[in-house]
Amino acid sequence: TWMPEGFDVFTIDSIYDDKQQLIDKRIVLTDGLASIVIFFRANDHVARYTRGQQLDAFHVFKKTKADKQISIEGKMPYAVLEKIAESMEIGTNHD
Repeated sequence: TWMPEGFDVFTIDSIYDDKQQLIDKRIVLTDGLASIVIFFRANDHVARYTRGQQLDAFHVFKKTKADKQISIEGKMPYAVLEKIAESMEIGTNHD
């Protein structure tokens, strides 16, 4: 997965159901000042597509990829969030 220069993975949090199937996953990327948060969720429902939302410098990119709903949020240009999403390789178990 592509990351902006200077960014590293800060945290990875996962939530599992009682059958140990991954339900949700959150990855936080940071360069020490700005942060990008990536959410993965099994696509159990129809994802709402968006071309992006902007609140001041905060952007949100949403996409369904490999039957997973991806939401990437951060105070980064929208094109950066989109590039991260497009570069992601999603496995079948999304872990």
